[in-house]
Amino acid sequence: MPIQKILVATDFSEHAEEAAKLSGILQSACGSARRLIHVVSPSDATEDLTEYAEADVQVVSDGSPPAAAICREATSWGADLVAMGTHGHSAVELDLMGSVAEKVVRASPVPVLTVQKGQGWSSGEELQKILVPIDFSKGAHAAALLASDIARCFSAEVELLHVLELAPPSFLRAPIPAPYLEEAQDGARLELVNELGKLEDTGVKVSLHIAAAKAAPAILARCEEIGADLVILGSRGWTSFRSFLLGSVASRVVRHATVPVITCREPF
Repeated sequence: MPIQKILVATDFSEHAEEAAKLSGILQSACGSARRLIHVVSPSDATEDLTEYAEADVQVVSDGSPPAAAICREATSWGADLVAMGTHGHSAVELDLMGSVAEKVVRASPVPVLTVQKGQGWSSGEELQKILVPIDFSKGAHAAALLASDIARCFSAEVELLHVLELAPPSFLRAPIPAPYLEEAQDGARLELVNELGKLEDTGVKVSLHIAAAKAAPAILARCEEIGADLVILGSRGWTSFRSFLLGSVASRVVRHATVPVITCREPF
């Protein structure tokens, strides 16, 4: 389904400005409506927003936590995408525990575009390659469909990447036997071809790649190898911030990617 409504969450920081600029490029290419949401404490509700007078700005000052207010607005407005800035990786990763962006990615009912400072495009012509990691989950399927929609808007190419994490039991030091690895690759290739066919039917140019490695490092490495301009991947949501920070492939990609990332949460 095309991106018809983009909700841009902003605190007017440099990171948020990057997200707003990129969302504007998406808006122009996809013909979307765009709304800005700014969550403030009741005491700051009179903050001067005159420079944004020409934009559709929603100011929330009811005391709601920012992440909750953003997700609520995304639902009530019927947004197809939330865009926001993020500070990315930190030397002290526990600092991310309270990150609004990470909370929104974890809870948003719609895909979330996260952008770090310096990651934005200067124009739509810079979006030429989209990398879509595929693990055959519902979230990954949603990511592939969204990639198809965006690729059509920009005449971009899509690469579907599947990472085989084939680690032997800890008590074994021998590598995975070659026949087993080949069998796993063949099975993954069949499923990827099926996914590719669905996207090619939409008129998008699609390619496939399979890697045998740890998922997050493989995704980040492939992004650099092909010069991807955007990563779109599925996310299954998390039951706690700690599991999100320490165990999620999606969270690691969001924090360490050098390009914007869209996460598509797996439906309940």
